[in-house]
Amino acid sequence: MTIEGELVGSAAGAEIDLRIRCADVPIDRRLLDSFEEGPRDALGLLFSDRAAANLAEAGLLPAAAALVEQRQALARLGPDAGASPEAVRLQRSLDAGPFQLGGRAGFDLRVYSPAGFGQPVIVTGDVTVRDAGLVFDRFPYPLRFLLGSIPSLFLSMVLGGCGLLAVTPAGGTLTVGGSVQIPRDGKGGRLLHPRIEIADDDDAINPALLAAIPFADGESTAGWPGKDLAPAGELLRALGLSGQLDLTGFVTTTPDGEESFQVKLDFERGRAEPDAAGRAWLATQGLPWPEGFALENCSAKLEITPERVSFEQCRGTRGEGAVEARGFAALNGPERRVELKFDDLPVESTFDGYLGDTPEESKARAARFRPRGVLDGVITRTVDANEAVTRGSLVPAWLAVTMDGATVRAEHLAGRLEVDGDTVRADSLEMRRVSGGVDDGLLRLSGKLST
Repeated sequence: MTIEGELVGSAAGAEIDLRIRCADVPIDRRLLDSFEEGPRDALGLLFSDRAAANLAEAGLLPAAAALVEQRQALARLGPDAGASPEAVRLQRSLDAGPFQLGGRAGFDLRVYSPAGFGQPVIVTGDVTVRDAGLVFDRFPYPLRFLLGSIPSLFLSMVLGGCGLLAVTPAGGTLTVGGSVQIPRDGKGGRLLHPRIEIADDDDAINPALLAAIPFADGESTAGWPGKDLAPAGELLRALGLSGQLDLTGFVTTTPDGEESFQVKLDFERGRAEPDAAGRAWLATQGLPWPEGFALENCSAKLEITPERVSFEQCRGTRGEGAVEARGFAALNGPERRVELKFDDLPVESTFDGYLGDTPEESKARAARFRPRGVLDGVITRTVDANEAVTRGSLVPAWLAVTMDGATVRAEHLAGRLEVDGDTVRADSLEMRRVSGGVDDGLLRLSGKLST
């Protein structure tokens, strides 16, 4: 470390103008505590001990044990998978090494205080971070930083240049830019007003990312981030999502001093398959998901704010059919709206529950008739504080059942099935019956089919 400069005067109130340089120093509590209150707290946001400890307790840091699992996953992909997106992400994560909060840094700082008793000490300059583990307190996604600079100004700390370049737990490449404003509060202290921009490319949905999604209005629990998820993170976890994503995020401060955030996810090449716990949670939110129902080749655009999760252009395939979804789920109340559009969706065991008034009756009828077919249509589920309403219209392109050992198939001619809650009603439904490959007349249905 080198210190240059001058001290004008020898008593209290002397003018101080020093230049302090160090090429390599550990990023630890001693370094952070050497800054005055405002810059110290701003740097503390980037190296959050509390968040890192919570994530470590929940097993969500890309530590050495996690990298062993990633190395095994890379080996399972085989030698021909070197250029696949998953292999590239895994190798990138392995190359970044295990996470450890802190790391190494260099700094070039000016420490200045004008002459006079009680004058402020102003610290400005650059802190260059390299090979560091960082957890930003407001969006605590554990990152392994490769290189970046943090210019420290008197009233702000800037994530300088093109931002800080990092690797995520799943091997995505993430850049953090923006600043943390640290104005004086008029009471002798400092405020923290983050204005952070996050760009995450070629990442994958993973538990650490879901754990990083903030609560609304800065509220949280003792277990966040870690074992407790914010409502938006809980919703995405319950959906059982896996796949590739790009993310942009903003953590900002409103004019009245409140913190806010916006996260946009562009999800593709994915899968949605809730487990038992996920289906149970979705049911409590008025968003039932049938057991055994999974969607492949999923893509979606989601936006998360403190108020809601909105989703557009959500699409997944099931066999030769597809499901498209759009809607929102409020994070501070019960309001939900989901619109599902079916295109050549296979009729299979997923829909057995509509075959009877009780689970036992539905199971018996499914075993006896072995229904199958293809559906088109739209179902809308709306939930508010007073009720949950499910309505929609379905058109069976064809249906088939087994009767007395023979397959009876019916092909759509006219009409539809109307869904209202748990009730399915035939609305002037006409279908042409085919038995053993022979035209066997028309089937006309009107009225309630199930309750």
